[in-house]
Amino acid sequence: MAVVPTPRGLRRVPLWNSAIEHARAAAATLAGSSAPSSAPLPYFWTDQFGLALKAVGHAPFIGDPTVVEHDPEAERWLLTWPGAAVAVNVRMPIPKLRALAQG
Repeated sequence: MAVVPTPRGLRRVPLWNSAIEHARAAAATLAGSSAPSSAPLPYFWTDQFGLALKAVGHAPFIGDPTVVEHDPEAERWLLTWPGAAVAVNVRMPIPKLRALAQG
């Protein structure tokens, strides 16, 4: 896994989608095209203990989140930080969550 520039300096992004983005950049370079100037924000998701979590951005997230949506009865949260977003039990496609993170 290559080290890539992020808003927090050079870091490894050990997620499967990071490998796909690196392959796209390498293919563009080999084909003589310019590679994208920045990779999309990394993301992950998991379903654990009855909660569905999706997160976009470079963790750890810094500071207090902005609560975009909260439904305590349904245990739903939609939270944002600068450059990051988290959806807990909120059905939202990753591209939309990325757009929310980039605000």
